[in-house]
Amino acid sequence: MFRGIGSGIGMRPRNKAILWAAAIAVVGMLYVFSRQPSSPDTFDNCAAKGIDPEQMVEGYCLVGHTTLVVVDKGHLLKLETLDAQLDGIREGTTMSGPEGTKLAGDGHEFVTFDLGITNRTDSPQSVGESQLAIPGSWGEDTGVERGYEPHSFLERPTPIAPGETAHGTVTFQMSTAAVEGLAKDGNLDIDNFGPGNGEYDPEEVFDQPEVGVMRTYGPR
Repeated sequence: MFRGIGSGIGMRPRNKAILWAAAIAVVGMLYVFSRQPSSPDTFDNCAAKGIDPEQMVEGYCLVGHTTLVVVDKGHLLKLETLDAQLDGIREGTTMSGPEGTKLAGDGHEFVTFDLGITNRTDSPQSVGESQLAIPGSWGEDTGVERGYEPHSFLERPTPIAPGETAHGTVTFQMSTAAVEGLAKDGNLDIDNFGPGNGEYDPEEVFDQPEVGVMRTYGPR
Protein backbone atom coordinates (compact mmCIF):
# COMPACT_ATOMS: atom_id res chain seq x y z
CA MET A 1 0.00 0.00 0.00
CA PHE A 2 2.85 2.36 0.83
CA ARG A 3 5.33 0.66 -1.46
CA GLY A 4 7.15 3.20 -3.55
CA ILE A 5 6.48 6.26 -1.41
CA GLY A 6 9.65 8.31 -1.29
CA SER A 7 11.68 5.78 -3.27
CA GLY A 8 14.98 7.38 -4.16
CA ILE A 9 14.01 10.66 -2.46
CA GLY A 10 15.43 11.80 0.88
CA MET A 11 12.46 12.59 3.15
CA ARG A 12 12.59 15.07 6.00
CA PRO A 13 12.39 13.36 9.44
CA ARG A 14 9.05 15.02 10.20
CA ASN A 15 7.55 13.72 6.94
CA LYS A 16 8.84 10.25 7.67
CA ALA A 17 7.31 10.37 11.14
CA ILE A 18 3.93 11.39 9.74
CA LEU A 19 4.00 8.63 7.14
CA TRP A 20 5.01 6.06 9.76
CA ALA A 21 2.18 7.13 12.06
CA ALA A 22 -0.29 6.91 9.20
CA ALA A 23 1.01 3.51 8.20
CA ILE A 24 0.86 2.02 11.68
CA ALA A 25 -2.61 3.51 12.04
CA VAL A 26 -3.69 1.60 8.96
CA VAL A 27 -2.36 -1.57 10.56
CA GLY A 28 -4.47 -0.83 13.61
CA MET A 29 -7.58 0.26 11.76
CA LEU A 30 -7.68 -2.32 8.98
CA TYR A 31 -6.03 -5.30 10.60
CA VAL A 32 -5.95 -5.24 14.40
CA PHE A 33 -9.21 -6.74 15.68
CA SER A 34 -10.79 -6.20 12.27
CA ARG A 35 -13.81 -8.27 11.34
CA GLN A 36 -13.49 -7.25 7.70
CA PRO A 37 -9.89 -7.45 6.48
CA SER A 38 -8.91 -5.05 3.69
CA SER A 39 -8.69 -8.00 1.31
CA PRO A 40 -10.56 -11.32 1.44
CA ASP A 41 -7.18 -12.96 0.82
CA THR A 42 -5.57 -11.38 3.89
CA PHE A 43 -5.08 -13.99 6.58
CA ASP A 44 -6.39 -12.74 9.94
CA ASN A 45 -7.03 -15.12 12.82
CA CYS A 46 -7.28 -12.55 15.64
CA ALA A 47 -11.07 -12.64 16.04
CA ALA A 48 -11.10 -16.43 15.70
CA LYS A 49 -8.71 -16.62 18.66
CA GLY A 50 -10.80 -14.19 20.71
CA ILE A 51 -8.20 -11.43 20.49
CA ASP A 52 -10.66 -8.57 20.03
CA PRO A 53 -12.44 -5.94 22.19
CA GLU A 54 -15.41 -8.25 22.85
CA GLN A 55 -13.59 -11.33 24.15
CA MET A 56 -10.38 -9.58 25.21
CA VAL A 57 -8.13 -12.62 25.00
CA GLU A 58 -4.42 -11.81 25.24
CA GLY A 59 -1.80 -13.49 23.12
CA TYR A 60 -0.53 -13.87 19.59
CA CYS A 61 -2.39 -13.73 16.31
CA LEU A 62 -1.47 -13.31 12.67
CA VAL A 63 -2.53 -10.65 10.19
CA GLY A 64 -0.95 -11.37 6.86
CA HIS A 65 2.69 -12.08 7.65
CA THR A 66 2.74 -9.93 10.80
CA THR A 67 2.50 -11.40 14.29
CA LEU A 68 0.50 -9.19 16.65
CA VAL A 69 1.39 -9.54 20.33
CA VAL A 70 -1.60 -8.27 22.31
CA VAL A 71 -1.74 -7.61 26.06
CA ASP A 72 -4.19 -5.95 28.42
CA LYS A 73 -3.58 -2.54 29.97
CA GLY A 74 -0.74 -2.69 32.47
CA HIS A 75 0.41 -6.20 31.50
CA LEU A 76 3.95 -6.92 30.31
CA LEU A 77 4.40 -6.95 26.55
CA LYS A 78 7.33 -9.07 25.33
CA LEU A 79 8.69 -8.47 21.84
CA GLU A 80 11.85 -9.73 20.19
CA THR A 81 13.96 -6.69 21.07
CA LEU A 82 12.14 -5.16 24.03
CA ASP A 83 9.72 -5.56 26.90
CA ALA A 84 7.18 -2.81 27.50
CA GLN A 85 4.65 -2.10 30.20
CA LEU A 86 2.05 0.66 30.32
CA ASP A 87 2.23 2.16 33.81
CA GLY A 88 -0.37 4.90 33.44
CA ILE A 89 -2.22 7.33 31.20
CA ARG A 90 -2.54 11.07 31.90
CA GLU A 91 -4.91 13.46 30.16
CA GLY A 92 -5.16 17.25 30.20
CA THR A 93 -5.57 20.39 28.14
CA THR A 94 -2.25 21.93 29.25
CA MET A 95 1.36 20.77 29.43
CA SER A 96 3.97 22.49 31.58
CA GLY A 97 7.72 22.10 31.36
CA PRO A 98 11.03 23.87 30.74
CA GLU A 99 9.50 25.95 27.93
CA GLY A 100 6.54 27.10 30.03
CA THR A 101 2.91 26.07 29.55
CA LYS A 102 1.30 24.94 26.31
CA LEU A 103 -2.42 24.73 25.58
CA ALA A 104 -3.96 21.97 23.50
CA GLY A 105 -5.81 22.99 20.37
CA ASP A 106 -9.53 23.67 20.43
CA GLY A 107 -11.43 20.43 21.04
CA HIS A 108 -8.20 18.53 21.73
CA GLU A 109 -6.38 17.13 24.74
CA PHE A 110 -2.87 15.97 25.51
CA VAL A 111 -2.57 12.28 26.37
CA THR A 112 0.67 11.14 27.97
CA PHE A 113 1.51 7.46 28.40
CA ASP A 114 3.94 6.44 31.16
CA LEU A 115 5.87 3.33 30.19
CA GLY A 116 8.68 1.11 31.26
CA ILE A 117 10.74 -0.26 28.34
CA THR A 118 13.46 -2.89 28.73
CA ASN A 119 16.18 -3.31 26.12
CA ARG A 120 16.45 -7.02 25.29
CA THR A 121 19.20 -6.59 22.70
CA ASP A 122 22.97 -6.71 23.22
CA SER A 123 23.53 -3.08 22.19
CA PRO A 124 22.31 0.33 23.43
CA GLN A 125 18.96 1.39 21.93
CA SER A 126 16.87 4.56 21.77
CA VAL A 127 13.10 4.81 21.53
CA GLY A 128 12.56 6.36 18.12
CA GLU A 129 10.10 9.01 17.02
CA SER A 130 6.79 7.32 16.14
CA GLN A 131 7.98 3.91 17.39
CA LEU A 132 4.83 4.13 19.51
CA ALA A 133 1.59 5.10 17.81
CA ILE A 134 -2.16 5.19 18.33
CA PRO A 135 -4.31 3.78 15.50
CA GLY A 136 -6.19 6.62 13.87
CA SER A 137 -3.31 8.76 12.55
CA TRP A 138 -2.50 10.24 15.96
CA GLY A 139 1.25 10.72 15.79
CA GLU A 140 3.43 11.93 18.64
CA ASP A 141 3.31 15.61 19.54
CA THR A 142 7.06 16.04 19.24
CA GLY A 143 6.88 19.77 19.97
CA VAL A 144 5.39 19.05 23.38
CA GLU A 145 7.79 16.19 24.02
CA ARG A 146 10.82 18.33 23.28
CA GLY A 147 9.84 21.41 25.25
CA TYR A 148 7.16 20.64 27.79
CA GLU A 149 7.25 16.97 28.83
CA PRO A 150 10.42 16.46 30.90
CA HIS A 151 10.30 12.66 30.90
CA SER A 152 9.80 12.07 27.18
CA PHE A 153 11.66 9.09 25.70
CA LEU A 154 12.39 11.30 22.71
CA GLU A 155 14.48 13.61 24.91
CA ARG A 156 16.22 10.88 26.87
CA PRO A 157 19.90 11.97 26.97
CA THR A 158 21.39 8.48 26.78
CA PRO A 159 20.39 5.24 25.03
CA ILE A 160 18.89 2.37 27.00
CA ALA A 161 21.67 -0.06 27.88
CA PRO A 162 21.32 -3.80 27.24
CA GLY A 163 19.14 -5.27 29.99
CA GLU A 164 18.22 -1.84 31.35
CA THR A 165 14.62 -0.83 32.03
CA ALA A 166 13.99 2.84 31.28
CA HIS A 167 10.92 4.74 32.42
CA GLY A 168 9.62 7.52 30.22
CA THR A 169 6.70 8.96 28.35
CA VAL A 170 5.19 9.42 24.92
CA THR A 171 2.63 12.22 24.35
CA PHE A 172 -0.09 12.69 21.75
CA GLN A 173 -2.50 15.56 21.07
CA MET A 174 -5.88 14.05 20.23
CA SER A 175 -9.47 15.14 19.78
CA THR A 176 -11.62 14.80 22.89
CA ALA A 177 -13.73 12.15 21.14
CA ALA A 178 -10.61 10.12 20.35
CA VAL A 179 -9.44 10.39 23.96
CA GLU A 180 -12.79 9.03 25.13
CA GLY A 181 -12.38 6.15 22.69
CA LEU A 182 -9.13 5.07 24.33
CA ALA A 183 -11.11 3.90 27.37
CA LYS A 184 -13.51 1.91 25.19
CA ASP A 185 -11.49 0.09 22.55
CA GLY A 186 -8.16 1.89 22.10
CA ASN A 187 -4.67 0.54 21.62
CA LEU A 188 -1.13 1.81 21.91
CA ASP A 189 0.99 0.07 19.28
CA ILE A 190 4.75 -0.38 19.61
CA ASP A 191 7.35 -1.60 17.16
CA ASN A 192 10.61 -3.37 17.91
CA PHE A 193 13.80 -1.37 18.12
CA GLY A 194 15.27 -0.48 14.75
CA PRO A 195 18.90 -0.99 13.79
CA GLY A 196 19.92 1.53 16.44
CA ASN A 197 19.36 4.85 14.70
CA GLY A 198 15.84 5.41 16.02
CA GLU A 199 14.40 5.88 12.52
CA TYR A 200 11.42 3.94 11.17
CA ASP A 201 10.72 3.65 7.47
CA PRO A 202 7.00 3.91 6.60
CA GLU A 203 7.63 1.84 3.48
CA GLU A 204 8.52 -1.15 5.64
CA VAL A 205 5.68 -1.05 8.17
CA PHE A 206 3.71 -3.81 6.43
CA ASP A 207 6.81 -5.99 6.32
CA GLN A 208 7.31 -5.92 10.09
CA PRO A 209 7.37 -9.49 11.42
CA GLU A 210 6.06 -8.42 14.82
CA VAL A 211 4.04 -5.52 16.28
CA GLY A 212 3.05 -5.08 19.92
CA VAL A 213 -0.46 -3.95 20.87
CA MET A 214 -1.17 -2.66 24.38
CA ARG A 215 -4.86 -2.21 25.15
CA THR A 216 -5.82 1.09 26.77
CA TYR A 217 -9.20 -0.15 28.00
CA GLY A 218 -10.59 -2.84 30.25
CA PRO A 219 -9.48 -4.05 33.70
CA ARG A 220 -5.91 -3.69 34.77
